[in-house]
Amino acid sequence: FFGIAAFASMEAVYGLWTEANFGWTTKDLGFAFVAIGAGGLIVQLFFLHPLVVRFGEGRVITGGLCVLAASMLLQPILREPYVAVALMGTLMMGHSLAFPTSGALTSRTAPPERQGRVMGLLMASNAFGRIVAPPAFGLIYDLGHDAPWYAGALMIALVVPVALQVVARERARVAAPG
Repeated sequence: FFGIAAFASMEAVYGLWTEANFGWTTKDLGFAFVAIGAGGLIVQLFFLHPLVVRFGEGRVITGGLCVLAASMLLQPILREPYVAVALMGTLMMGHSLAFPTSGALTSRTAPPERQGRVMGLLMASNAFGRIVAPPAFGLIYDLGHDAPWYAGALMIALVVPVALQVVARERARVAAPG
C-alpha cells in the first residue's frame, strides 16, 4: 500500500511541481512521461527477470524500494529539468523492480486455495493507495512544493524493513534442508 500510494502520488504532483519549478506545459510533461515510461519498460523487458534469478525476489523488491526512495529524496535537491526527468525515470525503474516482483512473490507464496483472495486483497490495497494518496499528497503539496517528495521517501523508508524481512525469509527458506 505505502509503495503504490507514494508512487501514484509522485505521478500526481509531478506536473504541478515541474510547472512551478520549470514552467513546463502539458506538452513538456507529456514528453517527459514518454521518457519516464520508457525506463520502466526497459527494466521490465530486459532486467527484471535476470535480477530476480540472480538476487531473489526479496532483494529485488528491497532494491526497487531503495531506488524509489532515493529518487524521491533527490528530486527537490537536484532541481534541474533534465535531472527531474531522469529521477522520475529512475523512480519508474524502482517501481518496475519492486511491484511486479512483489505481486509475483505474493502469488507464489500464497497457499493455492487462497491465491485468489490474497491477490484480490493485494490489488484492492493497490487501488486504495491510488485513490486516497494522491489527494492527500495534493494537500501536502500545498504545504510546500517539495514536501511530497520528502513524504514519499519517508513512506518508502518505512516499508524497507518489511522488505528486508522478506529477504531474511527467502534466505532461511533456501538454507532449510529439503
